Amino acid sequence: MEFDETLPPWKINIYQSHPNLAESQFITRRNIYILSVVVVIAAIVFGGVLAIRSTAKELELAKLKSDFVSTVSHEFRTPLTSIRYLAELLQRDRVKSKDRRKAYYKTIARESERLNRFVENVLDFSKIEAGMKEYEFEETDMTELAKDTLSRFQQQVNLKDFILESEVSEKVPKIFADKEAISRALFNLLDNALKYSGKDPKVCLRVRSDGDYILMSVQDEGIGIVSEEQKKVFEKFYRSDKIHESNIKGSGIGLNIVHHIVKAHGGEVILKSEEGKGTNVTIKLPANSDKNK
Repeated sequence: MEFDETLPPWKINIYQSHPNLAESQFITRRNIYILSVVVVIAAIVFGGVLAIRSTAKELELAKLKSDFVSTVSHEFRTPLTSIRYLAELLQRDRVKSKDRRKAYYKTIARESERLNRFVENVLDFSKIEAGMKEYEFEETDMTELAKDTLSRFQQQVNLKDFILESEVSEKVPKIFADKEAISRALFNLLDNALKYSGKDPKVCLRVRSDGDYILMSVQDEGIGIVSEEQKKVFEKFYRSDKIHESNIKGSGIGLNIVHHIVKAHGGEVILKSEEGKGTNVTIKLPANSDKNK
């Protein structure tokens, strides 16, 4: 810039040392602002998704618990009603036939055992959930255990057309196990197989040893389980929509208890099923674990 004529003939030149600095600072600030906005939006979206998923899971769990309470109420009420009704008939001496009285006593005993078994399942489940379940390991003859469980199950089944087959090997080695727990797990599998066997119930129990493991399989020819639901059946309270539609009663804790018992014994539960063709559930227990030496 040149001065006017009243001033000396001087000229002033002004230079910017970093001509692109202001623009780069502006771009940097703009990018920071944009990135901050994106991060905030992403955090809000992510938090919203987590909140929705958490809420959905809580609602699903609440529904499962509600179904469980409803089922438990039904499971208690049904045998109690039968026991009370038959006991009143016997108490009032309205049953004159000796054979009928004997049949009523048998029914009362069977329903009492059914009620007792269900209570034990619920108590076991409660202990498992609280992390307080303990097992008492002792030398156990698995062949005798399987036969005894099968006999008790057969006595409690009140179906005329029910077919129960067994293939129990006499060469199964003894192992250290909790007799009561393993028996309950096997009983639960038999009970499940019967429930979901359809119109012509047929269940087969197979017990054998392959050297390193003892295999106890329960096979039915019932409604089966679709592939996408097979991994979920061992979750607590889980019952498929198909079972709800078929109006088959169940608590949704039986297989969860089986899974926990077998896992505590160092084994695994293997499920194979095909919709409409039946289900095979196998308890696989190690024959030579540290507890069995």
